[in-house]
Amino acid sequence: MLFLFLHLLYLPLVLSQSFENFEPEDDYLDDGVMTKDGTRIMGRSTIFFSQVARAYLGIPYAKPPVGELRFKKPEPLEPKNGGVFIADTMPPACVQHSRINLPWYDSGEGQSEDCLYLNIWTGRFPPKKLQVPVLFWIYGGEFSVGSNRLDATDGTQLSVIGTSVVVSPNYRVGPMGFLSSGTEDAPGNVGIHDLIMALQWTKDHIDAFGGDPDRIAIMGQGSGSVTVSLFLLSPLTKGLYSRAIMQSGSLVGNVHVDPNRHNLKLGQRLAEEVGCADENKTLKAEPEMVVECLRTKDALKLAEIVSSFDPLSTRAFLPQYKDDFLPNDPVEDLKNKNFHPVPLLIGNTHDEGTYLLTTRNQYLFGPAGENDPKISKPTGTDLLRRTFAHMPDPDAVVDQYLGDVDDDDYHKIRRQVANALGDYATVCPSVFFAEKYSNTTEKNNTLYYVFDQRPSDSIWAPWMGVTFYDEVKFVFGRYLEGYDYERMNREYTGELGMAQFTMETWGDFAKDGRPFHEWKNFTSTHHQYLLIKNQAPKKMRGPGPHLDNCNFFRQHFGM
Repeated sequence: MLFLFLHLLYLPLVLSQSFENFEPEDDYLDDGVMTKDGTRIMGRSTIFFSQVARAYLGIPYAKPPVGELRFKKPEPLEPKNGGVFIADTMPPACVQHSRINLPWYDSGEGQSEDCLYLNIWTGRFPPKKLQVPVLFWIYGGEFSVGSNRLDATDGTQLSVIGTSVVVSPNYRVGPMGFLSSGTEDAPGNVGIHDLIMALQWTKDHIDAFGGDPDRIAIMGQGSGSVTVSLFLLSPLTKGLYSRAIMQSGSLVGNVHVDPNRHNLKLGQRLAEEVGCADENKTLKAEPEMVVECLRTKDALKLAEIVSSFDPLSTRAFLPQYKDDFLPNDPVEDLKNKNFHPVPLLIGNTHDEGTYLLTTRNQYLFGPAGENDPKISKPTGTDLLRRTFAHMPDPDAVVDQYLGDVDDDDYHKIRRQVANALGDYATVCPSVFFAEKYSNTTEKNNTLYYVFDQRPSDSIWAPWMGVTFYDEVKFVFGRYLEGYDYERMNREYTGELGMAQFTMETWGDFAKDGRPFHEWKNFTSTHHQYLLIKNQAPKKMRGPGPHLDNCNFFRQHFGM
């Protein structure tokens, strides 16, 4: 613990020295790197923290999935055998639409079906040939929204402070990425196959950018974290990575993976909405005809229609199993220890459920929780009963979370209702995954964290605490952007320290699989986790997180 405390004391000095030595410099086109196929890729360089930071933006890794390739698995690019590629422009986001404005939704202009490009950020690390770990970022968005051009996940700061190469690919989302007819025309999971192709490209070429192909850490948040958990089981991804980082999500829970029934039903509904199917001509019975018709429809229009099915959520099409990516039920594979053992860093934020409570009940809380309502026990009971109506006994959930709460303790009632949503959707699925994944060999030491630092620029109301996605700007160090040190030192000293600590921790994990010895393994019998919080030395806590509530849900999840 002393090491961690001294580390925190040292951070302001490091930051002060770095900013004092900084001299702003305009971006400039660098000399480029040479990939194995003989292509010279030239990106943009700038100075950050007195180091050269390079960005290679919009590198294609697959053929454009347009025309006859819509809904199909990605196809590899034709060999270039030389030439120069200028990688200095952010690629378009894949086509997407949401009825609610969320931080991970890319609502900007320039969406396109031609979107299979990746971004790479790297620092210049002496000596010149030194290879550094790779952080392969998979964005979240419930498999419906998200992109690699969001400002929150710019990899400049993480590559420099985390001493790593950061890779961030786009992949198809929504109907373009997950519509399934059960045939080769639309096999489903094609967004996942995009990521596999991007990961293979990274494995093959990242050494040209200073990255170590034998130290690739796959990392993701939300549905990106779910994808990481699936990669740990898939036979198609074995050997493509050596570490895994899961932020707020896992495959555990039927809201995340689907053996095609849900996707077929949703695809049929979409096809009927645009006149490509009816009760006599179905996606299941006549897949080729229906899919061919869907290929003629505007991609954004299809995404908009799907988003209208549930305007208060972005959840729609999902990954599915019983195919080459996931031959078996992934939950059963997990329980049977049928996975790839690598070191795992996994965790969640302190208040995962407040965002769910707010966005699903905007009439009561407002879009960002700004109404700040008092929640009576009858109201809390009603919210829980409606949320868990699919369970055999919703009143058991009420008893678990509100049974010992006083009728007039409005703040605790609200917090407990939010905890129930967060535990069910994110915390307990992460805990259950960590329990099953650990306990085998040191090859897959499992480290758990709870992130408890609220961003100063959070869009959410203060009562919502540190909610889903709040750790992302710290992981990517976006609080270190900008060069007015005096202003940042006065206003954001705590965030600077937390950002640097988080980036170094993630980078050190990618390097060695264990950032520091004081971080004890999480197992099914020792539920120890690291509390990442600015106001106290980083220390191990446990048992937890929310272990009593997770034990309540354990039977429901079959864990």
